[in-house]
Amino acid sequence: MNTIYQSALQCSRLFEGWQSTATAEDDSAKTTEGQELVDLENSLFRFTLWADHYSVMSRGRDSLDWRLRKSEVTHSVVLDLMEDLAHAISGVSELYSLLSS
Repeated sequence: MNTIYQSALQCSRLFEGWQSTATAEDDSAKTTEGQELVDLENSLFRFTLWADHYSVMSRGRDSLDWRLRKSEVTHSVVLDLMEDLAHAISGVSELYSLLSS
């Protein structure tokens, strides 16, 4: 079983990978692509803020996994949302790379 921590870590890595790709390609970016970079940075900021606020990246009793251990439905919903977010980030990152080429 995946944990919220593992899924959040995957999302964080995907965001950072997308950001490094977008930043490297931003030198020749148009205004709309520049706006996409701003949107990406805002999304990464909101994700990081959410993860920090709910101790998603913590281990042990402080973690969101621990606090939701007895609420299987809520844990499952959060985990599904994290997996959906990872899928969305991957898709948008691939699309951004294709459009930038």
